[in-house]
Amino acid sequence: MLPVSAPPSPRKIFRAKWCHSSIFLLTILSLFVWTQHLFVPTEHHLSRPKSKGFQFSPREHQRLKEKRSNTTKEGANFCALFFVYGHVPRYENEAVQQMQRLKTLNPKMTTIMVTDNPSLQDESPAAIDILQIISRPKFSFQRFLGIFGIKEFSTRLYYISTVFEWAPSCDMVLSLDSHVTVCSSNLYERLEELYSNPSFFIGTNVENAPHWKMSSFAFLEKHMKYNLLPHNYAIAYTPESIPFVKRWYQFMKSWKTFFQYQQDDQRPLAHLLQEPGAPPFTRLPEHLFLGSKSIHKGKYGFYPRFTYVYEESNITLVHSYRSPGLPDGVTDICEVYQQATSEPRMMLWHSLEDSYHIVKSAQQCEAELSHIDEKQLCRDPGHLYALSSKSSRDRWLNGP
Repeated sequence: MLPVSAPPSPRKIFRAKWCHSSIFLLTILSLFVWTQHLFVPTEHHLSRPKSKGFQFSPREHQRLKEKRSNTTKEGANFCALFFVYGHVPRYENEAVQQMQRLKTLNPKMTTIMVTDNPSLQDESPAAIDILQIISRPKFSFQRFLGIFGIKEFSTRLYYISTVFEWAPSCDMVLSLDSHVTVCSSNLYERLEELYSNPSFFIGTNVENAPHWKMSSFAFLEKHMKYNLLPHNYAIAYTPESIPFVKRWYQFMKSWKTFFQYQQDDQRPLAHLLQEPGAPPFTRLPEHLFLGSKSIHKGKYGFYPRFTYVYEESNITLVHSYRSPGLPDGVTDICEVYQQATSEPRMMLWHSLEDSYHIVKSAQQCEAELSHIDEKQLCRDPGHLYALSSKSSRDRWLNGP
C-alpha cells in the first residue's frame, strides 16, 4: 500500500492562494502599465513636440501681431468646443442645451461637439456646426481600463490638442465643460479682446490666487502647492499653443501621471506651466468666466461653494450650477449672477439643497462662514483680486 501524504496545513493553503492572487494582480497591473499608452482615441499617436520651449523672436511676435490684426478685421472664427463621452444622459443633455443657448446668444461663434453618440446632432442640428465622432474601443479590455479613467482626460486632451487639424477654420478655440452656462451675447467680443493681444496663447480661470493657499487640491500634497492652479472648465487657446498642449496630453497619458495625480488634469497643467519654456499663461478674468470653487474638499467636501468677489453686472458665462440651488421663482442661473449693479459681491451656497445667495460685504461673508472657521477667506487679497479699484475693495471690506 502506498503511503498517504498528510493534507496541506491551512497556512500552506493560505500562502498558495496569496501567491496565486499576487501573481494575477501583478500580471494585470503590468498589462495595465504596458498597454495604457496604446489606447489613444485614434489609430495614430501624437509625437512628442520637438521644440524644447516656447520662444518667439521679436520679429515673429510682430508677424503674429499683424496676422491677428488682419484676421480680426476680416472676422476671426472663434470655436466653442464641447466634449461628451460615455452616454451619460445628464452630461449629454447639459451639453446640447448649453450649445443651443450659446448659439442663440452668440450666432457668430462656431460650435463643435466631440462625442461617441452621433444621435446628439439630431436633437439640435442648428446648435452644432461641427460634429466629431469618437470611435468606440474595439476590445473589451480597453473599456475595462476606461473604468480607471485612462481614456477620460487623455481622450478629451487629444481632441483639444488636434482640433486645429480637423477644424482648421478655427482661429481660436474655447473648450467648455458641459455645465458651463453662457449668460451674455458678448462672448465673441470678449474672446476677440483676448485674441487681439499677441501675448495671448492659452488661458483658463484660476482656482487659487497668488496669496491664497486654500485651493481645492493644495491640501493633498504639501510639495505641490502652486501659486496658480488652473480651473479647466474653460480653456481658451490659439494654434501657437498647440506644441505645449500636446506636451500636456503626453504628460497626462503617462502612467506615472495617472497614479500621481489620480487623473486630475489641473495640477498636471500647473506643473507644466512652471517648466522652462512654457508659453505665457493668461488668467481669464471673473467677469468673463465666473467660476465656482470649493472652500476645502479635504475638510468639508464639495460644499460650501463660492465665487471670488466680483463687481461686473454683465457676466459672460458661469460655471457649475445645479437647479435645486435656484431661489424660488428663478429658472435661469444667470438671473442670480447678473445684477443691475456694480457693487462688489460674491455668490455662496452651503449645500446642494441650499439656494444660491449673494453676499455683499466681508462682514456678511464672515458671518456665513463662521460655522466652519474659514473667515480669513473673506478678506484675503487673492479673494478680492477681481475688484478694479481701492474704493471697490473698501466697499467690500467695510460694507456698502
